[in-house]
Amino acid sequence: MRNHMRDSLAMEEIVQSDDLDWTIARPPRLTQEDYSTYRSREGAAPKMGFTVSRKAVAAFMLEAIEQKKHVRKIVGIAK
Repeated sequence: MRNHMRDSLAMEEIVQSDDLDWTIARPPRLTQEDYSTYRSREGAAPKMGFTVSRKAVAAFMLEAIEQKKHVRKIVGIAK
């Protein structure tokens, strides 16, 4: 797990150093559940957020792009 975290942090540093608009989504454990609602929190994970559906992550990403939300931010998302 340490290598995974180190690699993720290195990736985030590369993305953050770019001049382009970016949003980094940090989901917890992904599930196959059939819901698209989610909670989000800039800079941290939502409290008591242990899982999120893949469908909800997709909904978050589409909303972030379409509404230009969370530009140049790291966002925790969860159920």
